[in-house]
Amino acid sequence: MEGSSSPARTVVGRRHTGSNAVVTTITGADGDATSAVRREQLSATPPANPTVSSDTSAQFGLGSAEILGSFSEAQARRTLRLLQAGERGRGGGRRAGGGFPVTLGIWSWILPVSEVDFCSGVELVVTMNRLVVALCILPLLLQDSTFVEAAWKTLNGNSPLVVANGGTSGLYPDQTSVAYQDALNYSLPGVIMSCDLQLVKASVGGIQGICRTNLDLDLSTNIKQVYPDKINSYIVNGVNITGWFTLDISAEDLLTNVSARQSNNARTFVYDSFLLPIFLPDNLLPPYWLNSENASFFEEHGLNMTDYLLATLQGQTPNPSPPDYISSTEVTVLRKLQSDANSKGTKLIFKFLEDKTQVEPTTNQTYGQILGNLSNIATFASGILVPKSYIWETDASTTYLTQQTTLVDDAHKANLEIYAYNFYNDAYPFSYNYSFDPVTEVMHFIEKYNFSVDGVFTDFPTTASEAIACYAESSLNTTASKPVGSRQTVITHNGNSGDYPGCSLPAYTSAIAMGVDYIDCPVQITKDGVLICRESPDLILSTNVASVPNLFQQHLNNYPELDEGSGVYSFDLTWDEINSNLKCNIYSPSSTSGIDRDMANDGKYNIMTLAEFLTLAKNSSVGVFIDIQNAVYIRQKKNLAVVDGVVEAMKAAGYTNPSEKVMLQSEDSSALARLRTLNVSYPLMYRIVYSTIAPVSITPADFVDIKEFATSVSIPKKFIDNMDSQTGFIGGPSQVVQWAHAQNLTAYFFFLRNENTAFVFDYKGDPTLQMYSLAQNYQMDGFVTDYPSSAVNYLGNHCIGNGSTSSNIKFKIPLVEPGLLNNEITGGAPTPAGAPAPDLVVPEPPLMGATSLSPAPAPVPAAASSLPTCLFFSATISFLFHILAVL
Repeated sequence: MEGSSSPARTVVGRRHTGSNAVVTTITGADGDATSAVRREQLSATPPANPTVSSDTSAQFGLGSAEILGSFSEAQARRTLRLLQAGERGRGGGRRAGGGFPVTLGIWSWILPVSEVDFCSGVELVVTMNRLVVALCILPLLLQDSTFVEAAWKTLNGNSPLVVANGGTSGLYPDQTSVAYQDALNYSLPGVIMSCDLQLVKASVGGIQGICRTNLDLDLSTNIKQVYPDKINSYIVNGVNITGWFTLDISAEDLLTNVSARQSNNARTFVYDSFLLPIFLPDNLLPPYWLNSENASFFEEHGLNMTDYLLATLQGQTPNPSPPDYISSTEVTVLRKLQSDANSKGTKLIFKFLEDKTQVEPTTNQTYGQILGNLSNIATFASGILVPKSYIWETDASTTYLTQQTTLVDDAHKANLEIYAYNFYNDAYPFSYNYSFDPVTEVMHFIEKYNFSVDGVFTDFPTTASEAIACYAESSLNTTASKPVGSRQTVITHNGNSGDYPGCSLPAYTSAIAMGVDYIDCPVQITKDGVLICRESPDLILSTNVASVPNLFQQHLNNYPELDEGSGVYSFDLTWDEINSNLKCNIYSPSSTSGIDRDMANDGKYNIMTLAEFLTLAKNSSVGVFIDIQNAVYIRQKKNLAVVDGVVEAMKAAGYTNPSEKVMLQSEDSSALARLRTLNVSYPLMYRIVYSTIAPVSITPADFVDIKEFATSVSIPKKFIDNMDSQTGFIGGPSQVVQWAHAQNLTAYFFFLRNENTAFVFDYKGDPTLQMYSLAQNYQMDGFVTDYPSSAVNYLGNHCIGNGSTSSNIKFKIPLVEPGLLNNEITGGAPTPAGAPAPDLVVPEPPLMGATSLSPAPAPVPAAASSLPTCLFFSATISFLFHILAVL
């Protein structure tokens, strides 16, 4: 790991022996005394005992309620920040006064540099899309060019707190020494450790507190295997629960023989074998947070939660430091603690349950009724802890956020702090507003809408730390110059295909607005030679062809050489059959894991031709990335010359100047050679293709071969984040990018996705952590991504760049060291090697040129004949909805 925030560590786990619980210890390579003391104490053996303002439309001076009805001032501010991030990502940086360069930047963004042809439908769509948004943000530009608030919108004006919910419980079994230590190492300074308090009787008398979340210990420990006969049933708040309870086991047996395990089935179970001991609140160091639930249940069975909490405040437990925070779901508990908590400076927090209709046992009021009287809560508590859904509600039918509540402002008006819980990087369904990016989610609660919670409870404290220190404008040090250095190039993968159907008009226009460097067209070809942009030649993956019986039944074919299986292929259909019958659908690569992208836009958008794509790109400042797929196979089997067709389409669109931002890619070296034969002078990229059906292995010699055909190479993540199939962690560092750089080839990571199933466990489901580590570990030159908003925002954050920071908050994004965690798990034992994959073969025989069946002239693009009015309005509105979606 890099720097003081990322010390190297060794995890040591042993089985339980004798009568004492074995401790998992953590040691660091940095050797600093403070960290060493903290580690020792953590691992010590347990002691024996958004609202739309009413004048928004008037302020903007626009009468189109259909377009602007839901575009709030806060959203306009966020749109401006997105544009600023795009400018910073492009290397523009901030001016001395901060903010967007009004007189030049915004208007050059609205109007393309090239001559504006308002007879061009695509040009008109792009220009009007930008004009509508610009009109929304222009009044804000005139009011304030920086939008950096003087202080956070928390109750005390300080930055929000990060509360590690049981430590880094998104990776490790929660509330264990390793989970707490990871949170300490890789979170903001002052991160708070939380403990869900339960009580257990000691055999010699007295009460012991432990840190476990659920009353049923079987959900988070191995107690079922150790004490199968301890199962019991109890009535808890009127509900009969069967399981393993602390009431039925002594503290000695629990702490000696029972160990923690992962309680979330979506997370790794590899640490269960470490037999991590149950953690005690006695071993927590400040700042820490005790969360008390089910106090009435424990008291009913002779274990008084209030008395135990009073003992922690009065120094009568082995922990010499009183808790900094105590939360409870019961009013009476907090009232009884008030006097002692005030004298110790401990903040009392009332916790609300998910279900507002559930009855709080000590007042017989529902939690919803209690929520309606915040001033009364202020008489016995300093703040409230609420599910994040209390602040942002999600429409279950669309998985989009509805309008935010006023709870944060209401709590602050009542002089109450407000903390939000249920932040997970691996939760699904995940609101589509966040584009599966957990940093974006946290930002919705700390700054984007001119309010901020006072803290977030999260299973992934590193992610919340990144959002607060690196992405929030309130943490930006405007007097610090952002380090100047190389940055990664952002290339879309089928446009903004994580949010919209891939290769559709809104997938491209939204990506352009985000500030990507290149939009891509993966070129496919029709039976009659029309070039189109589609993710795959198999149209089943990303169109509605399966619901068009005449096409589906007639053209269902199998082409084993393409490694696609049975499908309906573009080269078996004419352009008229495609254009008349098919629409774009979104492709969800994680659907087999139950994670689907937003299908609300399926069936709305036409298949785009390469000619339309080039016209769209030509009339904006974005670069063009053309991916020529299966050129050799199609030339040999279908007698269609895709490469020649691409060159002709580029010439027709006006791409003849070598200085223009254009790159062309192919997995066929003969296709790249053919481009050079046709005098294409733009940079060429070779794509290494890997699949489980057709695996390959690569060596340094392959890059010597690639250099003969290309100046860049796109490398599948398989060869960079090489996952150990036995553990799900990175098996070790990769040399592949180094081999590419040794041949002076620029190297691109292919490709980034935000769904948590796309990550090795090392990255904790965090796109920022992945991109930072790839950039630092391998000096990646660029990213190809389904979610360009995450990549563009990452490049604009204020915690990257030569180890420096322009954040007011001391924090550095942790660096994931490839293989470190895997070695801790496996003890350094190598993973059993599978059958060797065939070597990659780069050189190919020359590709034949055009014949009588070469691509037909492309149909007149909609851009040249004026897009239909309905499509124009559809694109405009879809663009605005994208802006709203990323807010």
